[in-house]
Amino acid sequence: MLFVIYLLHLCPEPSGLLELCTGLGRPMSRKKRTQIQQEELNDSNQSSKAGEMHKSRFLNPFLAVLALISTLVILTYDKILAPIWEDYQLRSYDLNKYQSSDLEAAPLLRSRPIVHTLDSKHLPEHGEHGKRSKRVAIVGDVHGCKDQLSDLLRKIDFSPKYDHLICVGDVINKGPDTAGTLRLLRSMGASSVRGNHEQELLNRLDEIASGVAVNEVDPITKLAASLEPEDIRFIRNFPHILSLGHIRGLPYANTVVVHAGLMPGVSLDQQDPKLVMNMRSIDLREAVPKIPRDKGVAWWKVWNRVQKRQKDDRHTLVVYGHDSKSGLKVKPFSVGLDSGCVKGEKLSALVIGSAKGRMSQEVVSIDCR
Repeated sequence: MLFVIYLLHLCPEPSGLLELCTGLGRPMSRKKRTQIQQEELNDSNQSSKAGEMHKSRFLNPFLAVLALISTLVILTYDKILAPIWEDYQLRSYDLNKYQSSDLEAAPLLRSRPIVHTLDSKHLPEHGEHGKRSKRVAIVGDVHGCKDQLSDLLRKIDFSPKYDHLICVGDVINKGPDTAGTLRLLRSMGASSVRGNHEQELLNRLDEIASGVAVNEVDPITKLAASLEPEDIRFIRNFPHILSLGHIRGLPYANTVVVHAGLMPGVSLDQQDPKLVMNMRSIDLREAVPKIPRDKGVAWWKVWNRVQKRQKDDRHTLVVYGHDSKSGLKVKPFSVGLDSGCVKGEKLSALVIGSAKGRMSQEVVSIDCR
């Protein structure tokens, strides 16, 4: 027994042991030695393959479980944790951070916004003595889609004699007939606020007038060259903010039309014009509006949260456009009307008027395919 152990100690490999043992009697041939080594190599490969198969059987279920857990974590954050965190931020939002009435102290202000108040003769009223009631129709981003605008007005039975049309800006550019759209609006005595596309056009016209070299093939330059003086004067009169005031029968102290959004806690005449035409979100930590969509919480979420805190007689409804990616968004204190008409989606209008003896609001849309 001790001799066997000694042999194993001398020859840990089976082939060496066999060679040693057979060598006690007679030398092992080279052919035999090669055969034994090949058999050992085959055994080793089979063992390696068996080990890999064993690992594979273990790893595949492990990776599947890991992928499932990762998916659940992502969904849990996106659907549960993120909304809870956002709601906490909204509840702790500092409404008073930018409520200064001092123009110089307002850190957001670059220049004064143009604020117009809608003539009271255009406000919705109940019809009396068999007369048709007066309505206001606020339309989302038209972007030169004149035919679709005409279709929408027919659908709501719009009459310039009784109704007033308001656009949320970006009535020009991108679409097939900007000039025709402007003529249609002028013929109806329509109102509009200024969008970022109107502002870009006006900036380009100012550059051309001042002799600045511009890109002649740029779409906005071509558009500027194609418009009549009446069209340009019409656009220059677009305010940044249009206030409708209180509409009898609606639960708002004021209804306001802007292109992109408003900063809560800041009076209309203290809003930043650039942000009014471009903002999409608000950084809640700094209470600063942001233009990119992914740099904070959607401004309308903050606006609605703040309005809920206000007394009933101080609520303001904001009607806006600009954000076709979010699409039609109807909330208690905000209505987003950019439903992507120029992309072949829908054109939408908020119609405010008397229905069945009371003032009401209705969103009407048409397909733009």
